[in-house]
Amino acid sequence: DRDGKVTFSLSSGVDITHERRLIQELRQSEERFRDLFENTPIGLLRCTADGILRTANKRLAWILGHESQEALAGLSLHKIFHPDTPAARFLEHVERFGVVRGIDAWLNRADGTTIWARVSSRAMRDNAGKTIHYETAVEDITRQKEAEKKLARQSEFERILTRLATSFVKAKPESAEAALGEAVQTLTRFMGGDRGYISETVASPGVFHVQAEWTSVGIEPKSAVIRKTDAAGLPWFFREIGQGKVVCAMRLDDLPAAASVDRATLAAQSVRSIALIPLIAPHGIVGVFGVESVRQERDWSQEPLEALNLAGEVLAGSIGQRYYEMALHRRLGLYALMISASIRLAGVTRSDVDSVMQEAIGELGRNLGADGVCFMRTTGDNDPASHQHYRWESSPDSGQACPLRMLLDTKITNEKLNAGEIVCTGPDTDMPAGMSTPPCHIAAIPFAGQAGTRAYLALWSERPLQPRIGDEMLSLVRIFGEMCERSFEKM
Repeated sequence: DRDGKVTFSLSSGVDITHERRLIQELRQSEERFRDLFENTPIGLLRCTADGILRTANKRLAWILGHESQEALAGLSLHKIFHPDTPAARFLEHVERFGVVRGIDAWLNRADGTTIWARVSSRAMRDNAGKTIHYETAVEDITRQKEAEKKLARQSEFERILTRLATSFVKAKPESAEAALGEAVQTLTRFMGGDRGYISETVASPGVFHVQAEWTSVGIEPKSAVIRKTDAAGLPWFFREIGQGKVVCAMRLDDLPAAASVDRATLAAQSVRSIALIPLIAPHGIVGVFGVESVRQERDWSQEPLEALNLAGEVLAGSIGQRYYEMALHRRLGLYALMISASIRLAGVTRSDVDSVMQEAIGELGRNLGADGVCFMRTTGDNDPASHQHYRWESSPDSGQACPLRMLLDTKITNEKLNAGEIVCTGPDTDMPAGMSTPPCHIAAIPFAGQAGTRAYLALWSERPLQPRIGDEMLSLVRIFGEMCERSFEKM
């Protein structure tokens, strides 16, 4: 009223319960979205149309190796994407199609490493169709890619082994050597090696006897390196291989103290990484397949052990088949030689004995694949002038002293030969005290004649005679030598 007293009041009210509820629900929705955004196992980001990051979640920071998501703000996708999978191409696709799903890309991490990621994105546009920003999801698929790569490599390796095994089965005896060389090349290149080879035997103290080899351009072959370095071998490696183990060394410094000789040998041959796989046949170890890297270090220990063993079995099967075929061929050839020689020696006279004997031992050496053959017949008076001595060599100008004479001039082996024992020795044989190491592999067979006469037949080769010339073949050679001795007794 006029006196200022309140006579009545007028009030109005609006029910905002629904609005309050909507605000609360919106706040809860935002919190749920923020929780999902921050804790999802997939990296999420929002960037401008030119690829500048505005927001990102913790998972993306972890994927890219950053300490916090704040550290990603302001970064450009052009720096995050690897040049091999450029961001410009990715952004172009998002802008053009509006949505891009499941693109695989290389991403750079903060520490300089790279990862594989699967990236999906969509363009957010205003009513006029202008791009406001891109919302992008990033999933780390590095492990998946590595597993796929490993599986693909294993499948390729199995296809290679299948093809090699088939080629070995189809290969004719005269082309077996070429098939083996092709296998060495294929497997070495697949494993990324610079030098690959097959050593036909595993002999103490671990010296290679290269049967087939391949090297990349500019790398010396294993056979040449061995001759050049005059290395002492790989005794530790071969002891391990002798137990059927696959042995790999990424770095020479990783070898144990027991492999000091091996380390020095490989260093002299400029080897940085090596893998040796035993070739195991049903009757035992027939050799070793070696792969070496000279230009860079390679970790072959990650290769599946089963795959490497399978490669060894395929190669061992080929070598075993080749040995069997060659042994059969040599045995049949030796039978034919013995029949032919017996006919010629049956009617030999003193005037033509020299030519017949020289021809016979030459045929024997060629049949057995030896470097040299010698037949010597001595009388009881030990007068060298009264000895018959026939010698054949695959390289007549070798200038090498007669290995048989060396055995006869050594007391220990002389006594064994005169006692009727077959003597087999070589550079990798443990020699008894007082005996020098022979320059090649030798097998000497003695024969006792009449009236104190003794005869000896010797074979020698730079390569090991075993398993090319086993006990059965030596028995046939002994029969051949006895046949030669009897022809002298008849004259």
